[in-house]
Amino acid sequence: MESGDKNFETLVGQLASVLTLVAQGNRPVKDVGRMLQRVNDRTDFASVLDAPHQAQLVPGFPPDRWVPTWEQFYRDLSGVRVNLLPALKAAPEAPPEFGWPVFSVPEVGVNRTWGECRNLFPAQSHLGDDLERAVPTSDRTAANGSYLVRFRNRVEADEEYKNVSANQLAERGGKYITLHERLLLEQFVWWMTGGFHLDLLNVTLCAGSRDRDGNVLRADWRVSQFRVYCYDPYRQGGHFRTRVAV
Repeated sequence: MESGDKNFETLVGQLASVLTLVAQGNRPVKDVGRMLQRVNDRTDFASVLDAPHQAQLVPGFPPDRWVPTWEQFYRDLSGVRVNLLPALKAAPEAPPEFGWPVFSVPEVGVNRTWGECRNLFPAQSHLGDDLERAVPTSDRTAANGSYLVRFRNRVEADEEYKNVSANQLAERGGKYITLHERLLLEQFVWWMTGGFHLDLLNVTLCAGSRDRDGNVLRADWRVSQFRVYCYDPYRQGGHFRTRVAV
């Protein structure tokens, strides 16, 4: 018997075993269905199922290493030397679960960051490559100086904000991730981990930015590429959630 036939027989046996476990109440029907739907929907389901969805990607990254690490990041990826200590000192206190820093600097704008993303890994923008023109509005920019924001160190965007539209977030107030910060975070995680990516199952709503038509931006990793595209600000869904910024 060919190895392919053996693999198929093994798969049939595994499916039968799973169905038995579900029928006996030893596996939740909803969770098993969700996993099977991932297999059905996505050709890259194996990498998705293997991903640590809410785990820390960069353990052991204390705040006293943030400045030298990000200064090295900018030297390595952008070829610029920056002093980030003033931005660190100016930033407010943040709860300990906000363990991912993002430093934005005037020397590296949105278009440059996007171009570097495309050089590092497969990336596609549904708004074209001139994101500074396509996305003219953001809650924060580094035009007047470097700044620091922190996000929860999670692979997937904040589950607490699923089914919340960008318009609802605006009504609530608060600080949420911008498109440029999401690009920088993708780069930084890729650089720190040697090739890992974020939002493998869900989508980050970049609720701190709007395109020229007032749409919110969103970003994820799908079908082996990083994707940036727009989304109606009044729409909501279980897979769409923002990242809170502190």
